[in-house]
Amino acid sequence: MEASVVTAGLHAAETAMKDTLAKAESDLKALGPESFVESKLTSLGRLISIYHACFVELGVKSRDEMNGICSKSKNEAVTEAYDDLLNTEVDWNQFLVRVDDLVSKDIDESNADFHSTLVTDARTGQQRILNSFFETTYTILVLLRHFA
Repeated sequence: MEASVVTAGLHAAETAMKDTLAKAESDLKALGPESFVESKLTSLGRLISIYHACFVELGVKSRDEMNGICSKSKNEAVTEAYDDLLNTEVDWNQFLVRVDDLVSKDIDESNADFHSTLVTDARTGQQRILNSFFETTYTILVLLRHFA
C-alpha cells in the first residue's frame, strides 16, 4: 500500500478522534461528570466509525493488521502519523480514566447495601431492589463498568 494513503488514513482518524475528544471534554465541563455519563457518553461511539473508516482506507480488517502495516513501514510520514494516532489514544484513555474517577469519587464500595439498593431492570425499566435479582442468600456480585 502506498505510504501517502496510509498517512492520510491515519491523519484522518487522528483528527476525527481529537475533534471528538475536544467535544467530549467540552461536554464534560459544561454538564458535569454525572450528566455527561448519563446523556453524552454514547456519543463516544463515534470512535467506532472513525476506526472503521480508517480500516477501510488502509484496507485492513483488524487492529493487528493496521499495527503490522504501520510498524513495518520505513516511511517517516507513516511512522509519525501512527505515533500521533497512538498519542491521541493515550489522551482518550486519560480522559476516560478522569471521567471514571470523577464519577466514582463519591462511591464507597464497602458500604454497599444490596438489600436496599435500587437499580433499574434493563428489561422492564422498573426499579427493583438489587437483592431481588438473586435466588440465594450467598451471592458474590461483581459490577463492571465500561464506556461503550
